[in-house]
Amino acid sequence: MNLISDIKSRFDLRSVARLLRIDLPDRPGVKFSSPFRPDEHPSCELWRGSSGEELFVDRATGLRLDSIALLAHGRGISNADAVRELARELGPTSAPRPRLAAPTGPRKPAPPAARRVDLARLLADHAQGASLGDIECELWERSNPRPEAAAHDWHLLLGALFGPEDVLWIGDPTDSGREEHAARFRPRDAWRACWTRPGNRLAAGSFLAGSISRGRASVARSPFVVVESDELIGHKPQTDADREANKCASAALFHFLERVGLRLRAVIDTGGKSLHGWFDRPAEEVLSGLRARAEALRIDAGLLDRCAWSPLRLPGCIHEKTGRAARLLFLTT
Repeated sequence: MNLISDIKSRFDLRSVARLLRIDLPDRPGVKFSSPFRPDEHPSCELWRGSSGEELFVDRATGLRLDSIALLAHGRGISNADAVRELARELGPTSAPRPRLAAPTGPRKPAPPAARRVDLARLLADHAQGASLGDIECELWERSNPRPEAAAHDWHLLLGALFGPEDVLWIGDPTDSGREEHAARFRPRDAWRACWTRPGNRLAAGSFLAGSISRGRASVARSPFVVVESDELIGHKPQTDADREANKCASAALFHFLERVGLRLRAVIDTGGKSLHGWFDRPAEEVLSGLRARAEALRIDAGLLDRCAWSPLRLPGCIHEKTGRAARLLFLTT
């Protein structure tokens, strides 16, 4: 057992709550008000994941915390400092320093023309009646590194998906095509040096040095495909219930694509009616098969090719129609 496991076996959420002098329910599923912010309509609960570990979940803000992260959030410190504090509480230990588990490689992709897609069947098979909150918690559990704070998740996203040599575009949709827009094209680490989110949108490609336009001709590298569907439920979502159903269906679709060999790298809730699934760009043969099935899967086929230069929502940006922030739900290196 390593240090993290030692700590979690000794300090569950309620043990940490006692250290923070806050009250938590004695069982999962009971709604309560946030101890960290004004919460007139209780929006927090304890949730037990598939691994058996309980998480503190704030449904209003998307905050999801295990015992270590709960201490970090309550104290206003980093997770590393929280580990050190709990290790001191734990006492001397000979456990080795924890290491991140090596990510598993993608499965061999299935042939693009392997079979017809029965969209209704695959969504029914994979959604299994799960709520959006359950799906978000499961995605968070799978993440490595895990999203921590909405205000800083854009920083985490850049570090996990791009290399220091990548020149990235960040800005608003109109920030392209003029000399003054050269400042919108910077190396990854120059963006990550910003204290606050430097823009609302991010293109999924890497650009040529000296670019002023995020057009296709300026793209140096296109490492990802982004999958989105606004109408997986059969029509454009009109209500909050429709939007939640469409996002649940999107998560089921991403799971299906993982099963046939695509590697999911990030999931972003746009704050509107859809999720963006960022996948490693597959071989052209596989991508051609995905294009051919885009209509059957109700995928935005155009985005598969233009995501490298399209202005995609960056975690933390506010959706202009709903007033809700885009959120990072899943991330892996």
